[in-house]
Amino acid sequence: MLRRWTDDDLDGYAAMNADPEVMRLIGDGHVHDRAEAAASLARIRRDWDEHRFGRWVIERRSDRAFAGFCGAGFLKAFPELSGEPEIGWRLPRAFWGLGYATEAAVASRDDFFRTTAYDHLISLSQPANYASHRVMAKIGMHRVEDVVHPTIGTVFRHRLDRMDWRPA
Repeated sequence: MLRRWTDDDLDGYAAMNADPEVMRLIGDGHVHDRAEAAASLARIRRDWDEHRFGRWVIERRSDRAFAGFCGAGFLKAFPELSGEPEIGWRLPRAFWGLGYATEAAVASRDDFFRTTAYDHLISLSQPANYASHRVMAKIGMHRVEDVVHPTIGTVFRHRLDRMDWRPA
């Protein structure tokens, strides 16, 4: 289930972002301490207010466990792409390989195109992030180019145009 963020989500978000294996292929790979996680979560929540879309909490229906996040936002690490909405996801290891990322990405993609006027979405991934590449393909994205970041290195850029979108 996807839902908006609450103050109670900080514990799950902070634990996820403190896991070196989760963060290994995110940005420069550094883990976040609780203060960084809190600041990041505050930005995610502000983005909803500013853009009227954003990153959703993924919550497991059976027990309401925090299962990560998914949704669209704007990149801060790549100024040249700052005007392009980017769909992304991050899940705690306990939820890897269970279909949550794909299900959430499909729902987020569809909500984004139904509720905004943007003509496309992008998604970025590091070359070794094969799981994210598979999710991107499943939601209809295609690799369009490589982007070089001064500290992260080469990142793959994927894109889905509104005219190619087929809602689930």
